[in-house]
Amino acid sequence: MIESIENRLIIWGESMNAELFSGRRCSAGFGIELRGGDDFGSTILLDAEIEETDRAVKSLDDSLRCCLVEIYVRIDSTMEQKARALCVSRPTLFRRRDRAHVDISNYLRGVRRLAG
Repeated sequence: MIESIENRLIIWGESMNAELFSGRRCSAGFGIELRGGDDFGSTILLDAEIEETDRAVKSLDDSLRCCLVEIYVRIDSTMEQKARALCVSRPTLFRRRDRAHVDISNYLRGVRRLAG
């Protein structure tokens, strides 16, 4: 597990979870208020880091992406339940998570190299 990627994925998962259950994404849990304190049903802004993490997750193969969704988005189950939902063992779940962390780290490094 890569701690910096773990932290990104936790924030990404919270954002995706908010999208699933309230129909919108949030930026680290903060909403945007328009003039006068009313939000008028405005869309909550998506943090650039969350968007970048989302692109990295979407670049993964299906087994790794499903693993990350199960771990970081579906937060209401134990690791044992997550493994069962994916029809894998707990060690396989953790191996896939760790592989996804490495792949995301490499993806983000590549994005930064292209931008720089």
